[in-house]
Amino acid sequence: MSAKKFSCLMIATFVLSFCVLVLSMFFAKKNWSLEDSVQPGMINFTSDSFYQMKIDYVTQKKDFYDSFIFGGSKAGALDPQKFSKRKNKSFYNLWVNSFSFEDYEKCLLYLISIYKKEDGRCGIKELVLHLSSHTVEHPIGQRENEPLKIKIMGKTKIGRIKEYYRAAKKILLNYTNINLLKKYYKERNEPANDKNYTKTDGSCGFEYWKTERDKDREKYLNEYVYNYWSDYAEALENFFSSNSDKTVIACEQNIASIKRIKDLCDTNGIKLTVIVGPTFLGELYKYASAKYIQYMKDFVKVCPVWNFSGINDVNLNPDNFCDGGHYFDFVGDKMTDIVCGQEKNTLDFDAFGTYLTEENIDSYIESQRIKFYKLKDEWIRGDFSF
Repeated sequence: MSAKKFSCLMIATFVLSFCVLVLSMFFAKKNWSLEDSVQPGMINFTSDSFYQMKIDYVTQKKDFYDSFIFGGSKAGALDPQKFSKRKNKSFYNLWVNSFSFEDYEKCLLYLISIYKKEDGRCGIKELVLHLSSHTVEHPIGQRENEPLKIKIMGKTKIGRIKEYYRAAKKILLNYTNINLLKKYYKERNEPANDKNYTKTDGSCGFEYWKTERDKDREKYLNEYVYNYWSDYAEALENFFSSNSDKTVIACEQNIASIKRIKDLCDTNGIKLTVIVGPTFLGELYKYASAKYIQYMKDFVKVCPVWNFSGINDVNLNPDNFCDGGHYFDFVGDKMTDIVCGQEKNTLDFDAFGTYLTEENIDSYIESQRIKFYKLKDEWIRGDFSF
C-alpha cells in the first residue's frame, strides 16, 4: 500500500471513529463526564483543554521542574526563567485564565501527590501564588468554568449533536494532550503575529501587543486599556465612590483556602510566596471597598503578601499595561527583581511593591487612603489626567 493511500485510510478511520463516538454519545442521551476518560497523571480542575495539557506537560517533566507559579492570566507576565535564575530553582508558570482558590488547592494537591518521594518528602521547593481581582469574585464551587464535565443542554437534535461533538473533541484532546502540547508550541505563529503566544516555560509572550501599541499608541490605549473592562468613566465613578462590595463575594472562602494552602506548603516543606499583581486604575474599583480592606487584613494574618496593586506610579501609567486587565512582561521583570531581592520593603509605601505583614498593614492602608482622597480631589476638580 502506498504512503498516500495509507494516510487517506488513517484519516478516514479517524473521522469514522470520531463520528461513531459523537453519535454513540448522542443516542446515549446522557451528560458525558470526562472523569471517565482522564488518563493517569492528569487532573480534573479546568474545562479548558489547554491547561489540561499544561498539567500533563508538567507531569511528564516533573524531574525538570521543582517550583511553580500559580495565578490567573495576569501571572503569565512573570518569567519563570528569571525566577529560576534568581532563586536557583527550576520554575514553570502554571497560569490559568480566571484561576480561583478552588483551583489553586486542587492543583497543589495534585502536584504534591506526584512529587512525593519514597521517603515521604515532597520534591516541590517553592510556590509563587499570584493573586488578582478575580480571586475574590469566584466563590468556591460557583466558578463560571465548571470542572471537567460536559453538560448537554441542547433542546433540539441539531443542538445536542453540536454539543456532543464538542464533548467528543475534548475527550480526544485529553487522550492526546502531551503530543498536542508539543505540536502547539512547535506550530505557533511568530510572537509578533500572535496575540495569544505562549512560551514553552508556560509564560506569555507580549511581542504582538507591543507591536500593536507602537503602531498607534492613543488608539491602542483607548481600545485595549481604558475601555477593557467597561466604560472608563464608569470604572472611575465606581472607584471614587468605593462602590465595589459586589465584586468581593469570595473573601471569607479565600481566607479559609489560603490557610489550607499554607498548611499544605508548611507540611511538605514548600516555600510559599504570595503576590498581589499590579492593577490598572480602571480596575482598581474592585479593590476599593471596606470589605476588601478587611480581607487584606485577614490575609496577612495567615501569610505576608508582596503587594503591587493599589495607587502607585506603575498602576497609574497606562503604558505599563497591554490591556486594562493585564500588565506587560517588563513590569513582571521589575516585580521579579523586587521579590527576589535581598531586602523586603516594609516601610516605603510610595514604592512599587510593598511586603505587607500584620505589623505594617494598617500603616499601608492609611497611606493608600491619603493617596485615594488626593486622587479623588483631582478627579472632582476635573484635573484628572489619566
